[in-house]
Amino acid sequence: EIYTLSLHDALPIFGAKEAELGYFLRQDYWGQGLMTEIVREIAFLSFTRFDFKRLSIITHAENLASQKVAQKSGFSLYRQFKGSDRYTRKMRDYLEYRYERGDFNE
Repeated sequence: EIYTLSLHDALPIFGAKEAELGYFLRQDYWGQGLMTEIVREIAFLSFTRFDFKRLSIITHAENLASQKVAQKSGFSLYRQFKGSDRYTRKMRDYLEYRYERGDFNE
């Protein structure tokens, strides 16, 4: 696999109108703009085909690459917060980026 992409908390068939987007990219594919291109396409489909009103991406505060992907894909910083890491259960700093349908330009 080159990448993994998932929309959390979203099942359009049940009427969900917002989702959290999560992704991983194999390291040997970093720096090629692939994930930015994929996230842009997912945003396009989410807003134009599935009528979502909002997408969000949550990154670890130290993950500058994921923050760049979010920003280059049209997402804006919404908030910074502390939360428990799902794997280590330790408190970490996170950034949440959001993309509202009203901000989307085809």
